[in-house]
Amino acid sequence: MKLSFNNKGWMILTTLGVIATIFIYYFLIYVKNQETLMTKNGLRVINQIEHNFNDLKDGLLKSSKVASTHSGERNPLLHEMTDSDLTSRTKAEANDEVFFDENRLIFRVKTKGIENKQASDSESVKYFYIELSEIFQRDILRRDDVFDFIVIHDSKENTNLYTNNRLGNVRFDSILADSLSVYPVELGYDNYLVFTTKLSITQDVFLAGYINQGKFNSGKREVPLGLVILSTISAILFILCLPLIKLKVMSNVERLYISDVLFSGFSLVLIPAVLLLLSLGAASYFYQAKSSTEKELSDISKSISKSFEGELEKIVKQLETLKKRTQDENVNDLSDLAGFLEPLFEDKTTVIWDENFKMKLIGFRGVNSHSLFDDFNYFNGLFWTDSQGEVRSILALRDNSAISINLNHRKYISDVVKNDLVKFKDSEIVLESIRSVTDGSFEVGVGIKSGIESLPVLALSAPMRSTMYSIVKKGYGFCIVDRKGNTLFHSNIEKNLNENFYEETNLNFEGKEIDGAQNFYISKYNGKEQYIYSRQLDNLPDLRIITFADKQYIHTKYTITLYTTLLLYLVFLLLLGLIYSIFYLLNLRTTKLKQLVFPLNWLKPYDTEKHHLLYKYLFGLNGLGIFYLVVTTLLFQNQHEFLLNSLMLVSLILLFINFHYLTINLPVQKRIFSVYYTRDNNVFIPSFIFAGIILLAIIVNRANYWIDANSLFLWDFGMLIFGVA
Repeated sequence: MKLSFNNKGWMILTTLGVIATIFIYYFLIYVKNQETLMTKNGLRVINQIEHNFNDLKDGLLKSSKVASTHSGERNPLLHEMTDSDLTSRTKAEANDEVFFDENRLIFRVKTKGIENKQASDSESVKYFYIELSEIFQRDILRRDDVFDFIVIHDSKENTNLYTNNRLGNVRFDSILADSLSVYPVELGYDNYLVFTTKLSITQDVFLAGYINQGKFNSGKREVPLGLVILSTISAILFILCLPLIKLKVMSNVERLYISDVLFSGFSLVLIPAVLLLLSLGAASYFYQAKSSTEKELSDISKSISKSFEGELEKIVKQLETLKKRTQDENVNDLSDLAGFLEPLFEDKTTVIWDENFKMKLIGFRGVNSHSLFDDFNYFNGLFWTDSQGEVRSILALRDNSAISINLNHRKYISDVVKNDLVKFKDSEIVLESIRSVTDGSFEVGVGIKSGIESLPVLALSAPMRSTMYSIVKKGYGFCIVDRKGNTLFHSNIEKNLNENFYEETNLNFEGKEIDGAQNFYISKYNGKEQYIYSRQLDNLPDLRIITFADKQYIHTKYTITLYTTLLLYLVFLLLLGLIYSIFYLLNLRTTKLKQLVFPLNWLKPYDTEKHHLLYKYLFGLNGLGIFYLVVTTLLFQNQHEFLLNSLMLVSLILLFINFHYLTINLPVQKRIFSVYYTRDNNVFIPSFIFAGIILLAIIVNRANYWIDANSLFLWDFGMLIFGVA
C-alpha cells in the first residue's frame, strides 16, 4: 500500500519538523554555550574585583606611608589607629604591611628614621585602617550587575569579614573553595553558584561572589532581544497568514464560510501593511538607528578627543615653558633651581634638609596664580625629581607643598628616566592615569625631560577636566584605553584604572585593524547591549577613545514610533470600516426575501469587457491617490496635521468612488439579490449626502492650511485638475 500525504499532512509534518529542530538547537547547543560563557564571565569578574582590590590596597598603602611622615592632607579613606586597637588574634600577623582585622583592612607603616630616629621599635610603627564596607561600597568592587552579593571570608578563623548580603550572614565552605573556583551551595532560603578567589594568601582570606542559581539558569536560557523580536514578527505574520493557509490546505468538498472569506480579506489587507511597517522598522533598526548613532558617537568621540588633546597640549606647553625658563637661567642642579624659584615665591617657600644639612627638597605652595603658569594653572603639583624618582622640588596648589616622596613607581617618572617617551605633536612625553597617593583623587601625570642632569624629570599632576568632569547624555559614555584595553579615563570616574574594556566587551580593537582605523560594533557592556565606536587618538596612536550608547535608549524611540504607527493604522482601518458601514446601511433597502447578504459582495470581480475597462479606470484613480499622498509626504513632511488631513480626504474619496462605481456596475441579478437596486436609481442619495458632509468638514479644516501656505492650495488644485482630466 502506497503511503501518501495530502496538503494538511505536509503542512503538519513540516511545522513539527521546524519546531523540533528549533528546540533541539536551543536546549542542546545554545543553552550549553550560554552556561559556559556565563561561568567564564563570572570567573573573569571575580578576578577583576581581586585585581581592583589589590590596586586600591597598594595605593592606600602608599598613602599610609605618606600620611605617616607628613601631618598635612591625607587620603580621606584612611583612619589612624594604635597598636592597642588591634584584636588579639591579629597581633601575631601585625608584622605584615597589610592585613585584615575583623571588618577592617590594616596598614602597618614603619616610621623609624624618618620623623624620630631615636624612637623605639614600638614607637616607630604607625597603623592606619579602612573599613571594608567603605572599600566595597563602590560598584566596581561589588559588581552588582553580575553578583547578587559578595563575601570576604577568613578561613583560619572561619568567619566572614564582610558581606553585602541583606539577608544576614552567609555560610562559606573554605574546603570547597581551596579546590574549586566555582561550586553550588544551598543557603537554606535559596540555591547559589559561588565564584571564589583568594585576597590574601598569608591569611587565607577568600573573596566570593554569589549568583542566585535561578537567576543564573534564567540568564543562560535568555534569548537575545533581536531574536525575540524576530520570533514575535514571524508569529504575527504566521497568524495573519492562517486564513490563507486554510484556503490552501482545505479540500474541494469542504464548505467555504463567510467568516473564511472575511478573515482571508483581512489577511490580504493587513499583511502588506504589516510587511511595510516591518520593512520601515527594520530599516530604522538596522540602518537608520545604526548610522545615526555611529555619527553621534563619532561626533562625541571627536569632541572629547579634541578637548582631551587640547588640555594635554596646554599641560605640555606649560612644562616646556618652564623647561625653557630654567635653561635660560642656566639651572644645573637643585641649588640653581632654588635660586631661580625663591625670588618668584619668596613668601611661600618651605625647605627640608637632610641629616648632613644639605638641601633635600624645596617646595613652594599656592603658586598657581603666578604669571609663570598662564598656560596651565590648575595643577595639583609640578615638580622635578632625581633619577631615583625622589621629588626634589615641588610647586603646589595646596599648603602641604613640602612632601618628600619617592615616585619611582609612577610610569610618567620612571619612563622618562629610561628615555621611553612617546611623541605628542612637537614634544616627547610620558602620560599616565594615576590615583594620588596623598588624597586618593584621580589625576593625570605627565612627564618630560627637564634638561637638568641631576634632576632629569620635570612632571606635573592635575585633574583632567576634559575627561574626568565631562557631562554626557543619559545612556551614553566614553573611555580612553591603552593598547591592552586597560581603562585610563572613563566617564564613570570610578572605573579609571579599574577595568579592562576589551575583556568586559569581548572586543579587541588591536591586531586585526590597521593603525588609525575607526570601528563600530554592537556588544554587551555593563550588562546591556551597547553601540560602541572606537578610534585612535590623532596625536597619541597608542591610545584609543571609545564612545558607547545603550541600545535601549536608542531604539526606544524607534520602537515607540513603530508601535504607534501600527496602532494608528488599526485605528485608521476601524475608522474606514465605520464609515463604510454607514455607507452600506444608508444604501441598504428592506426586502421581504429572507436572505443573508454578504456586506463585501460588491468587491467580487467579473470577467467582462465592461468590468475590465472599469477596473482600469479605478486602478488608475487609486494609483493617482497613492501618488498624491507619497508626493505630499515628501513635500510637506513637517506638516503632520496637514498630512493626516490629506490621508483622510484621499481615503474617503477613493472609498466612496470605488464603492459607488463597483456597486452600480454589478450585474442586475446581483444588485437585486444584494438589495442595491431600486427602479428609480435613487438608492445612493443618502450616502451622497453623508459623504458630502464628511468631505465638507475635512475641506473646511484644510482651508486653514491653504490660508497659511499658498503652495498647499496650488498643489491641491493642480492635483485636482490632473485627477479630473
